[in-house]
Amino acid sequence: MEETKDGGRRELWNVAGPVDVRYDFHNGKLLAETWLKNGKQHRDRKKPAETKWFESGTLSGLSYYKDGNLHRDNKLPAYVRLWETGRPKRIEWWVNGRMHHVGGPVLAVFDSAGKPTRQEWGINGYLHRPDGPAVVTPKTNTWYIDGQRVPPRKALVSGRRKVMNAARVTQLLKPAGVTRAGLGNDNLAEVYKFL
Repeated sequence: MEETKDGGRRELWNVAGPVDVRYDFHNGKLLAETWLKNGKQHRDRKKPAETKWFESGTLSGLSYYKDGNLHRDNKLPAYVRLWETGRPKRIEWWVNGRMHHVGGPVLAVFDSAGKPTRQEWGINGYLHRPDGPAVVTPKTNTWYIDGQRVPPRKALVSGRRKVMNAARVTQLLKPAGVTRAGLGNDNLAEVYKFL
């Protein structure tokens, strides 16, 4: 392993460890570590590719990358930033570089007391919520379907239609022996795009 010092920053070139590690120049505390694969942020084994700490040593954020894109499976957030108290500040759900979360917001922003200040719902990189507003703040609610801003009534009608179409697709797949569970969420999201 080769180490070089440059203004409080150490670069570590090690296949088994982080590629970039940053320390506070004055006190030597760890501030950030970044993992790369083929020049892109990436880390296997369901661990964050980027980890950051406050100067106090408390965790400030985690970012999960796959081949240079924010990504995390299993409905888990890919980007998390914390207040110094440890409370969440900003949480984002990403799949293959697109904001995506079925059944919950893709973005949640909180004040230092832990109260939500903004929430956004979306799938496949588009603001989208068929059963309610896609952007929610303490003062406003804005409705979107497939990335297009719509009046609330139109969003609810479109959402009901998609649920009915999804039920029909499920009924059509039953004779072929394909179950909803067998499709998986990623495949269902692809099916829903065409409903």
